[in-house]
Amino acid sequence: MNLKELVPHLIAPEILLQRRLGCMRRRSPFGIYRALMMNQFILFLVLTMVTGLVLLLRKPLTEFMDSDQMSTMFSPLTMFNESTKELHPEQLLDPVLIFTCLGSSGFTKHQIYIWKSISQARVINPKIRIVLILSKHAFDSSIAQKLRYLNVTPEINDDITFDDPLIQDFHRFFFVETLMEPGGNKQFVQFTLERLFSIHAYMKRNTQIPVFHIENDNMLYVNLRKLSKRMDECGVNLAVPKAAMNQAVVSFIYIRNAHVLEQFIKWCIRVFQLGRPNAIKFLNTSFINDMTLTARYLELRGSTDKQSKLSGVYELPTRFTDELQECCLCFLDNGPIIFDACVLGQYFGGTYAKPNASHWEPTRLLDPRGETLSWRSLNSKIRVPFIRNQRIANIHVHSKRLEDFSSLGNRQTTGFSNITS
Repeated sequence: MNLKELVPHLIAPEILLQRRLGCMRRRSPFGIYRALMMNQFILFLVLTMVTGLVLLLRKPLTEFMDSDQMSTMFSPLTMFNESTKELHPEQLLDPVLIFTCLGSSGFTKHQIYIWKSISQARVINPKIRIVLILSKHAFDSSIAQKLRYLNVTPEINDDITFDDPLIQDFHRFFFVETLMEPGGNKQFVQFTLERLFSIHAYMKRNTQIPVFHIENDNMLYVNLRKLSKRMDECGVNLAVPKAAMNQAVVSFIYIRNAHVLEQFIKWCIRVFQLGRPNAIKFLNTSFINDMTLTARYLELRGSTDKQSKLSGVYELPTRFTDELQECCLCFLDNGPIIFDACVLGQYFGGTYAKPNASHWEPTRLLDPRGETLSWRSLNSKIRVPFIRNQRIANIHVHSKRLEDFSSLGNRQTTGFSNITS
């Protein structure tokens, strides 16, 4: 194409623009006003039609949403969330072991056995930081003296949670589903869940510090520094043992950082927001407590190896270990290890209601029947339990007779026959 052929193509848009402007200049003011009015009328007509259409379809749309309400309501809870997995490496810090004793009568009525659990943890972990979160009304000079003796740091729950929006949401939506044994704490279910919010409040103030939490009727038998290193090697963010498919017992839990725990407790709040009937449908049980909530969370985020590797959410090993199986958490110090949700403690030590008889349920993931505990010496003073040559990390002593499972002395139980009434 030569220059003469190119020039018309270059000037054509300019000529067209001039012509359009000329037409506008020739249009009268009344014509312009009429055109604007026509445009407004058309816009009004379109909006009226859309509004009418929405009103016409509102009922069938509502009926459709009601018919699909459960799947829509539960989708944020069941959708797998890979953001749980921290993508950036963190410097491995010494873990903190946290005990909680909420309520004003924990030390005087309901959980006096906590001192045996704390003492056992200090025997096995003489230098690790141990924290006790307790109610302001329960903290007095005698409690302070015992904590100093055991080198335990007190944290007042009222101080660390008073302005926490998450615990305020929890209180707003929580409904009591079950009570403890007759004569027990009527706020038991609330406190077992509320402790997770208290732990989170503590972790927010101490960012990036990994935490182990143990229940007050548990005896601990492993070095937590070594176990924390193992958790880091296996890419664990959150780990809890399960007793049955729908029952994860927070007898012993590992939490990598505050962000990980925050995701879990926010998820719990959303379940309570569903209300009692829908929460029952979602959890597939009428028993709504920390155990059933945690079991459902593990099911959604850690039911397969692939899910666990993406989310960092793991089930702590509670079954007998095959030496050849591929399970990163099943081994510590080159030997197999097992955690107790409650099965071992109930079989070898009985329950709170029946402390003089072995207890086992067919729904349990582990069958310890016919087995015995053996106690092996770590040194001249400390002994730890094994089962099938597998080291036990903790025992959940449901009978509250923690002295039968102490590492000190030589009168440890090997089974029900050794338990005195």
